[in-house]
Amino acid sequence: MRTFSAVSVLGIILIIAGAAPAAADTGVRVNAGLTHIGYGDFNDFVDDINYELNEYGIEMNNINWVPEIQGEVLYSPFPMFTVGLGAGIIFGSSDLNASIGGFSLDFEHEIKVYPITVTGYFKPSMPMFPLKPYIYGGAGLYHSKMSF
Repeated sequence: MRTFSAVSVLGIILIIAGAAPAAADTGVRVNAGLTHIGYGDFNDFVDDINYELNEYGIEMNNINWVPEIQGEVLYSPFPMFTVGLGAGIIFGSSDLNASIGGFSLDFEHEIKVYPITVTGYFKPSMPMFPLKPYIYGGAGLYHSKMSF
């Protein structure tokens, strides 16, 4: 956990450092918005729990749309190629309601995901073309934490 904290702090420092006036070959990108969590992993688990425990009055809610904030420091070693180092946070919550034998219990559980990513962008030079397509790909380390 200490290693992850140190890497997170390093990522935040790099994003802040990149916010200084940038030369022609460096930059900063900040993204914020809503991310849709499709059915898989957590939501499949919730659907299975709801199906099994429905007769007891227990219902857990899916997590579908969650806020996401990410930043990325960009560096272009060549005119058509850019490398980005990013960090961010994705978080959401859901409720679990249980009513058994006249007793009602409500629980809230939260999920937080801390991504650290490395991305490469290839932007081919296409003069006289109105669109500027690019290709990108990368890898990331995602630390997830769920609490009740």
